[in-house]
Amino acid sequence: MVKLRWEPPEKDGGRPISHYHIEMKDKHSLDWVEVAQTPDTNCEGQVTGLKEGTIYSFRVRAANKAGVGDASEPTDNHKCKHKNQKPRIDRTDFKSVTIKVGRSHKWVVDFVGEPDPDVEWIFKNSVVSSSDRINIENTDHHTEFSVTNAKRKDAGLYTLKIENRNGMDSETVELVVLGKPAKCQGPLDVSDVHDTGCTLQWEEPKDDGGLPIKAYEVEKMDLATGKWVRCGKCPGSVVPPFFKVEGLEPGHQYKFRVTAVNDEGDSEPLEADQAILAKNPFDVASAPGRPEITDYDNKSVDLKWVVPEKDGGAPIQKYIVQKKDR
Repeated sequence: MVKLRWEPPEKDGGRPISHYHIEMKDKHSLDWVEVAQTPDTNCEGQVTGLKEGTIYSFRVRAANKAGVGDASEPTDNHKCKHKNQKPRIDRTDFKSVTIKVGRSHKWVVDFVGEPDPDVEWIFKNSVVSSSDRINIENTDHHTEFSVTNAKRKDAGLYTLKIENRNGMDSETVELVVLGKPAKCQGPLDVSDVHDTGCTLQWEEPKDDGGLPIKAYEVEKMDLATGKWVRCGKCPGSVVPPFFKVEGLEPGHQYKFRVTAVNDEGDSEPLEADQAILAKNPFDVASAPGRPEITDYDNKSVDLKWVVPEKDGGAPIQKYIVQKKDR
């Protein structure tokens, strides 16, 4: 139903106005159709039987004993809708989505509500506005939210909230953005160094790229060659991750780095701060002083000697005494 009001004509044609004829047409029709007559000369009337969602125009003709006069200027297009309606989001195509880093996505959502609801898009508890990579367009009962050149930081829950004086409706969907893992967290710790190997340990990346870490690639560089060479993998399920390096050349210096791998690719490598020397942690002790005979008999001899000047970096555990027949 729609109510209309108008001003009487400037000229009545010499006869009093008796009543008015109301005509209408929908947006897609070429013909005007009479839909109502007023019972008297009051300049107001109403039209019923309209179809919700259809756009109509209306005009009025004055009538006297001479007949029906010319039509007034038509109203603007008017969409038939409820005057008071609680907001409601059309969830048909408003779904969570998964894209890759660098790709784009657009949510297109229709809704109803009268009067026109206020529209807000919310991400991480903040109202989102258009920016260099995000564009929001709100029109009559329609909103579009687009993300271009998506980044990992765009991933998360997005809430569409619409509200008017008759109520509120909201819907939350998730944008999943898949990418390569972030760099592993350091430092890359090198321990248990010996002449042919060592142990490496590090921390998982803060961001796995939205996918499980499949493995950690471990590489070594012999400073004599300056080339990085793969030396093994650590399964992504190992927490905290570590790797035992083997096959080092004794006496050579090495650097190490580790890369996280998921289905989207490899992270930037985490490199150890310093090179290590492939050697045992302790050297052999230097020779003790020359033994002196302090006592003897026909079956034994007592000896004494001076301790070695250098213990090789570890306490002397024992001495080995050897003899030779002359």
